[in-house]
Amino acid sequence: MDVLIAVLSYPVSPWRELMCAQMETWDGFYQEGVETIYFQEGRGLNMDFVNVLEIPDVEGYNLIYLKIKRALQVLWRRDWKFMFLTNSSSYVCKRRLMEFSRTMPETGCYCGELRHDTPGFPFASGCGMLLSRDVVQILKEELPESYPGFHHEGRIFSDVAIAMELAKHGVGVTPGGRRFDYWSHPHETIPDEYHYRCKSDTSDRNKDIEAFKRIAAMKYHYFSKSE
Repeated sequence: MDVLIAVLSYPVSPWRELMCAQMETWDGFYQEGVETIYFQEGRGLNMDFVNVLEIPDVEGYNLIYLKIKRALQVLWRRDWKFMFLTNSSSYVCKRRLMEFSRTMPETGCYCGELRHDTPGFPFASGCGMLLSRDVVQILKEELPESYPGFHHEGRIFSDVAIAMELAKHGVGVTPGGRRFDYWSHPHETIPDEYHYRCKSDTSDRNKDIEAFKRIAAMKYHYFSKSE
């Protein structure tokens, strides 16, 4: 397998509906060499889905980094070259992701939209980051079980925690990450990208689903009948 897409999800509404919408839209398109796994907290809550990995005994927003670590430890056993780590508000074009991964280095790859929200500390947005196996190995082994590091308004940002840990091993953000923010730009037409952020500025997560469906329709019509 070339790319394993790992989607951070949750077993309750509205995230369960978002996961189902992802499965029905972009994840419903087959792409050779690409597979998708959804991972979330819980135990025995998603028996109807064969591609959902449950992470027991890890609950709450503040422990996202720990959910990621536990998921990486399990997903490491699979055979893949790259992992694309993303979340419930993302639309992923598997075809373009495959093409993009082939332009990336197979070692030391930590690629995503570059952010500078933390003064003096650049990091790849947790909305979507492409990771090579050696980078995932660092994270699955070295992300701490309890993280005393970066806090903001009572939260620990998992993407910053990841960047801080990788920096200790000399791994910085790999240039080239691309993302189209659907609700932040005119979207009557869209670029043919591998990653679309579909979260709106409102609390209505049905807007995410609306974006999933519109993007799927446009990409199928304009870019590839096999999309």
